[in-house]
Amino acid sequence: MQVLPVFFTVFGLGDASRVLLIALATGFQILVIVREHALKLDPSYEKALRSMGANRWERIRHVYLPAALPSLFTALKASAGTAMAVLFLAESFATDSGLGWLIMDAWGFGDNLRMFVGILGMSVLGLLLYGAISLGERLCCSWMTPSA
Repeated sequence: MQVLPVFFTVFGLGDASRVLLIALATGFQILVIVREHALKLDPSYEKALRSMGANRWERIRHVYLPAALPSLFTALKASAGTAMAVLFLAESFATDSGLGWLIMDAWGFGDNLRMFVGILGMSVLGLLLYGAISLGERLCCSWMTPSA
């Protein structure tokens, strides 16, 4: 992560630089997945709504948004792991707080118990993030049937 020192120099050592770094690292991943799925949308759906007199907002609401939501949640779930890894890197560099710092500090002192507690905490945080995204997917994409 050669961008990390630049982020900390430009945006400071606070949380803003960490959030922006995570957004940069995961944003393109999310964009690529959603874009690829959106390009595969069957044009007949839009044509059908257009032939019924739907305006641009109605086509977005009834065709594009429902078609993009499943891929957006898939992209969010895929990038959750990347976000946790970037969070660890960001917190283990030039800081004195956070789980990444705790893990690296404990490792430096050979305190295995504290180090594994930090790793467990970061794992639980990742699972909670993934669970929150899955819950959001179930709420926002209720029309989808789960694969058997």
